[in-house]
Formats: sequence, structure tokens, C-alpha cells
Amino acid sequence: MSTPKYKTTGLSIKSKLLIYSLCISLLPIVTITFVYFLNEKRAIKEQTLEWLTAVAESKKLHIVSSIEAKKIRTIDFSSDGLIKNSLERMSHNNAYSHNVVTNLNKHLSSQKKILDPHIAAIALLDNKGTIISATNKALLWKNISEFSIFANTTLSASARVFGPCKIPFLDINGIIISAPVVSKSKLNEIGSLIVFFHMSFLDEIMLDRKGLGKTGEVYLLNREGTMITHSRYINDAPFNLKMDTAPVRNFLGNNREISGIYPDYRGIAVVGISQYLHEYSLLLLAEIDKAEAFIPIKTFGIIAMIVSFLCASIVICAVIVFSFSTSELIMHLKYAMERFMAGDFKCRINISRKDEIGVLSDSFNTMADKLALETHKLTCAVEQNPCAIIITDVNGAIVYVNPKFTEVTGYSQKEVVGQNPRILKTETAPKELYKELWEKITSGKEWRGEFCNKRKDGTYYWISATISPVKNSEGIISNFVGIQEDITKAKQAESELREAVLERDKNISELNHLIVFSTMMRDETKEDMLIKNMGYTLKEHFDANSLHILLLNENKNILEEPVTISSMKKDNLLIKEDAILNPALCRAIRTGQKLVAHNTNSYISCECIKELNENFGYVCVPLIAGTRTLGVILLTRERNLFWNEKQIELISTYANITASSLYKIRLMNSAEKAAITDGLTGVYNRRFFEEMTKKQLTIAKRRNLHLSLFLIDLDYFKKVNDTYGHTAGDLLLKELGGILSKSIRESDFVARYGGEEFAVVLPEIDTDEAIKKAEYIRTSVETRNFDALVSGKTVKVTLSIGVATFPLHGSNYEELVCAADRALYQAKEKGRNRVIPA
Repeated sequence: MSTPKYKTTGLSIKSKLLIYSLCISLLPIVTITFVYFLNEKRAIKEQTLEWLTAVAESKKLHIVSSIEAKKIRTIDFSSDGLIKNSLERMSHNNAYSHNVVTNLNKHLSSQKKILDPHIAAIALLDNKGTIISATNKALLWKNISEFSIFANTTLSASARVFGPCKIPFLDINGIIISAPVVSKSKLNEIGSLIVFFHMSFLDEIMLDRKGLGKTGEVYLLNREGTMITHSRYINDAPFNLKMDTAPVRNFLGNNREISGIYPDYRGIAVVGISQYLHEYSLLLLAEIDKAEAFIPIKTFGIIAMIVSFLCASIVICAVIVFSFSTSELIMHLKYAMERFMAGDFKCRINISRKDEIGVLSDSFNTMADKLALETHKLTCAVEQNPCAIIITDVNGAIVYVNPKFTEVTGYSQKEVVGQNPRILKTETAPKELYKELWEKITSGKEWRGEFCNKRKDGTYYWISATISPVKNSEGIISNFVGIQEDITKAKQAESELREAVLERDKNISELNHLIVFSTMMRDETKEDMLIKNMGYTLKEHFDANSLHILLLNENKNILEEPVTISSMKKDNLLIKEDAILNPALCRAIRTGQKLVAHNTNSYISCECIKELNENFGYVCVPLIAGTRTLGVILLTRERNLFWNEKQIELISTYANITASSLYKIRLMNSAEKAAITDGLTGVYNRRFFEEMTKKQLTIAKRRNLHLSLFLIDLDYFKKVNDTYGHTAGDLLLKELGGILSKSIRESDFVARYGGEEFAVVLPEIDTDEAIKKAEYIRTSVETRNFDALVSGKTVKVTLSIGVATFPLHGSNYEELVCAADRALYQAKEKGRNRVIPA
């Protein structure tokens, strides 16, 4: 047994650690210096924040007082006698005199605007939000009631402030202040006065940086976190620079004011304070660069750094001395362990020391004894391992296999030693797998994977293998070790489970598709879209070569083909014309049962089909809802890809869902049409007319559009009834409804208002165009000969029409109908057969 001996003298490790601890005691000096430095820094920070708070409070008071002064000036303008008298006179006359407006413009420009250099413009509004007088011609006659930025300029009890903001029409940054104009006589609000102020008076306050040093600045932000005053560092910042700093986030999140050190909008650390101006939803920030604020402690910080460096140097020197004094013995220990790990299990260490190194030496020897015992145990574990173990040399030749390997493969140890593991390789094994394995283990890495191997008797089996390189003491690969576990049964179970999962996933996918299809059919409200969606869905989902949908027209007793989707040539599939004209020829419609023909050679072809290529088969499924047959679906597919029974049942399910949805849509359409249509004339009834007119008026108000309304009366209709009978009268009303329906646009609609009266609504049509349309209708009826009313007689009739237009003749439904009715009455009074506007 090799037992090298080493004898050493000198201080023990404990003594050396004591010296090292004394060196460490220098650290409190550094700590005290550092704490004092932090206290000084905190004091300077608090002083700076107090000073910035005072600056911010001063600026805040100055801003509030300036805006209040602007409000008082605006209120003073609104109480001007000339403005009140002029606005009251125009409001009373409901007209705007050019002279009055001109005088007001001059008065505002020469008597009011010059009183404040910060005024950009003054505007006077009427109660409808229209600017009737202004110092800037660009503002005249603009209606600003719809602009959200002027939402607060509506008449109110006192002056109101909006902004700061970008002012439309003037293209400036400023503040808007409005005040109501109150009538002298009736003490009611007759309009409002708006003053547009430049932002310059706020910039004058903010840009006064006296006492703020080289980097200090004060600026304002609005509710969106955008800077509204000028920046010391960024040009064109107002309303262009949106900030995301700590004070802004606190302000936008919960209106909190903060103070402290944080990065500003430049990303530079600053000492700052924020103040919230509640009256105007503004945030005021006062900031100074941290570097400038902490200049007084810069020198002290340098001194503290030097002291810290010296103390750290002393400690490092002590550590170096301690390291060199103990490293030699540790290297001896390392050498002995390397020999042991290289396979010299007899190597031991004998160091004559009573300190910690000696204890470590004794521990190593004890460990070596135990490890030699464990090696023996490991050898037994390999021989008795339940996994097959194979060891090869660097060239891949087998040098050892354990008993489990011979049991699994059928080869004895003598038969495989010296052979290459390729004797177990199957013919179908991929070459890339073995190439990857060899490249990985020869590069010193471990490989894990699965193989399909071949036993000595030729049967296949699956293994899960781990192959690792074994390196010698020099780090060079000397062997490869493979551990193999037989997983043949697990692979069989996995394959069966995979097939079951695929089948389950396929069923779930089919069910999900059926649910989506059912929802699509249920939610559809238009018959043509339902048929198209169903057709394309079925053709794509079932991969049909062609699809035909034939719907039964019960009134005409014919089949109609609204959808044909085909990837085949035209001549390959045709529907007989006889079957179209005589649905009874269709077997699916006649019997109510689906018809399946895998190919035309073995099955009787349906009488509907004129010609079908022998390479194709088809499925014909009736569309049945309850007891009613609505039509039939015909799908074709190549017979070598024809659907199985389960797929054909699915096609029937899709057809049943379609039939139910189609029947529901037809019922709903019939009920809806009956509810809104006049039974005699076929045009809309009065209830629908009232609902749709009110909706169209709402749209016209919101979009500021015109809407015209006709009330039409058939002249001397009682005479027609008395002369030719009520049947002729009903025919005349029905024909007149058709004439009116053909005379209007798709966006217009006609309704029977009552008796012989009709109503026509024309959206986005003003009075002049409405009168032209009414004259066209009146002339068309006047020149028409109604020959079908009475056999052998020609009947001539005329119309009286009253026209009313929103908003000129009424602002709501009732006013508009009353205006049209009055106009109709005038048309009758003036001799009938004429168009009269309200």
C-alpha cells in the first residue's frame, strides 16, 4: 500500500484564522464611514425636497390665481350690455342680422380682445352651439356642439375652464373659458361666450427658473400624462411628449402626489416633487438633477471610497497569506485523490499533523477503505442487474455482457464477445439513428433512445437504451457502456393506446364540428346564406367531388337548384330536366329515405341523374322537417374513396340539422312578413311605418342629415268605390301600392297610412329633391290608364301629396307627420292633384 508521509511545522489553521479575523475587524471602520455618508446624503435629499416643495407651491398658487383672473375677465365680457342686447335681439327674431353680427365682431376685437395680450380669440355662441360672432373669421358659423372638446361650453351657471389643450380651428395650444350670456329682461340664458387663451401665460410662470440651478425645471402635465409646458431639454415638447415616470403613474392611477428620487422623462435620475391641481386636473412637477443636488457630498464620497479600498486591500493580503500557507498540503491531498480515482484503490495518505489537515487525511483513508468495499458490491450489482448491460471497446467490439443480456438476446457470452452490436440490428433500422448514436458517444456525450433489435432466433424486441463513454485518468475514452431495458410489452400497450386516442380525438373533432355546424345553422336568419354555408361545409368536410342542393317549391311543384359545387367536369354529372319539373321522379323525395350507390355498375341509379361516370358513387339525402319534405342533397365521390356507413350516417345528421333550420327560417320569415305588411296592398303597414320613421329620424339627428316624408291621398276615392264597387277600389289601392314601391329607391320605403292614404319616407333627401320625386309620382299616376280595374273601362285617378322635411318642418316624428298632414290638407283645399310642401 502506498502511504506517502508529510511532516509540517508552523501555525495551525485556527491561529491563521484568528489573524484573518483581526484583519476583518477593520471592516466596521468602513461601515461607520459608509453609514455617515448615507446620513449626509439623506439630509441633503430632504433639504432639496423641502426647497422643491416650496417652489412647487409657489408655482401652483401663481397658476391658480392666473386662471382665476382669466375666468373673471371672461365673466366680465359675458355681462357686456352690447353683447347681451345683440344676442337677445337675434334670439327673439330667430334670425342673424349681418349688421348686428358685424358690429359684434368689431366690438369683440376692438373693445375686448385688446384687454388681455394672452387672448387668441373670442367667440359668441347661440343656444344651438353655433358661433355667430368671433374675432377670428375662421370660427364664424361653425357648430361646435358635436365636438367633445367643447362639451363644457354649453350654457351653465358660471364660467367653466377646459384645458390646457390643442384648440381646434385655431391650431394653437391654449385654455378655453366659457361663460353664459343671460337675458336682461327674462333672466334666462340666451347663449354663451368663449375666450381662447394662449398657453404663453402658463409658460411665463413655468419658464421662470430663477434659483433652480443649472438643471432644475418646473413643468405641467395634463390628465393623459402629456407635457403641456415647455421643457428645458426637449424642443417642441408641449402636447407632443407623453411621459411614463413614477409621478405620472401615481397621478394617473390614483391621483397621488409623490416626492423622492426617480428617473425623469430623459431617463436621468432627479430629485423631484409633484403637486396635483385638483381644479384643473393638472400635475405640476418640480425637479433637479440628482448629480447637481448631491454635489456637496461628492468629495466625502471619494474619501470614503479610498478608505474602503485600503481596508479591503489589507483584508485581501491577509487572505493571500493564509491561502499560500495551506495550499501545499491541499495539493498533496488532491494528488492522492486523482490516483485513487484513476483506479489505484490501494493509494493512502499519511500526514503527521494534528490540525484540520491531519483530520482530512484520516478521513480520506477511511473513505478509500469503504470505497474498495463498495466496488466489490458494484460488481455484484452489474452481474445481477435486471437490465441487459453491454461493454465495448472504443472500436465498438463487445468485451463484456451480463447474464441478463444473454437471457434477452439468446446469444451466449462467448458468441458475442469480439462481435459488433450490429448483430442485433434489424433490416428496417434507420441508418441515421446509428450514425447519430456513434457521433454523440465518440464526442464524449451520453446517448439515450429506443431500438428495435433482433434476437438470435430472428424475433424482434424493443429496448430502451442508455449508452455512455467511459474515460481513463487522462480523459480519453476507453470503453462504452450500454444499459438496455426490454420494453416490448410497453411498446405494444403504447401502440394500442395511441390508436384508441386517435379514434377518440377523431370522434371529439367530429362532434365539435357538428356542434359548430348546428350553431351556425341555428343562428342563420337568411335562407340563401344558410343553404350556401351548408353546401360548402358539407363538400369540404366530407371531401365530396360535387354537391347539389335541390329545394322543393311547393307552390310551383318543381325542384330548384340554388347551390351546385363541383370539381368534376360539366359532362360527368347532370340532373334530368324531367326530375326538376316533376319532383315525384326523385326517389329520395318520393320515399323520404336516403339513397346510397357506391358505384353505378352495382346499384340502380336514381332517376334524377342523367349521367354519372362509372368511377363515381353518390349519396342522396332528403331534407325533411317534421312531416314536410323541403328538398334533397346529392353528394358524389370517387368509389375508391367512398364514404363508410358511419360517414353516411353523419351526412344524414347534417341534412336533418339543415332541414330543421331551413324550416325555422321559413316560418320566421312568414310570421315577420305578415306582422309588418298590409294584407291588401303588399306594402308595409302603419305600425312598421311609425317604428322605421322614428329609427330613421334618430339616424338623421345623429349624422346631421335630411329626411323627407310624403303623405299621399287618392283623390275622389269614394267616387271610385261608389261607381265601380269596393272590389275595383281594392284593386286600385293594390296597384297604386305597386306603383309607389317601384318609384322609390331601395333605401326608401312606402307604407299604407290608412284607408286610401299612403306614406313614403325618403332618408337623406332635402325638400327640393323630395318635391321633384313627389311630382314624378303624381305625374306617373295622373297619366296612367287603370284598365284592369273594371272590364271594358279605363279609369283615371289623381293624387294629392303633402311633403315635410326634417329638420326644417319638424324635429321629431309627431311634428314631421303633422306638417305633412297640414300640407296634404292644403293640397286638397287648393283643388287636389298637386304637391304642396309644408
